[in-house]
Amino acid sequence: MDSSAPFPTSDNSAVWPRRAVKACASCRRDKIRCDGDRPCSGCTKKGFTAEQCIDGCEHCRRARVRCEDGKPCLRCREMKLECVEESAGPPMRQDPSTTRVPARTQRLKANDRARLACQACRRDNKKTNGHVRAVSPEEKNAFM
Repeated sequence: MDSSAPFPTSDNSAVWPRRAVKACASCRRDKIRCDGDRPCSGCTKKGFTAEQCIDGCEHCRRARVRCEDGKPCLRCREMKLECVEESAGPPMRQDPSTTRVPARTQRLKANDRARLACQACRRDNKKTNGHVRAVSPEEKNAFM
């Protein structure tokens, strides 16, 4: 292998560029890599300020539309909405003790779940995780 290859080698000598958790609206629109700084390098090259280098407001992200024209954005001004950059807090995790498990799942035993998984693997033409058993012609035809 050529030592100047852009791919990391087994000795971890090559370092991939840092990737932003979420690209700013401008980098997403232009389909370029965002470094995550505010302003990011892409916005700096365009002459944007930190206020113009935004992720997009909550309303625009939920509507999957472009968030434009600063704060408040054009869409929020037109719809008379509060232009909110981030949601109120991190997503709430549901308490596992209150989570409902469908009755069908509760009825399935471990062997049944493994058998169904193996049938799904056969249907999708995938290898199973070591589950080897004879398949009757009826079972074989049921998933074809």
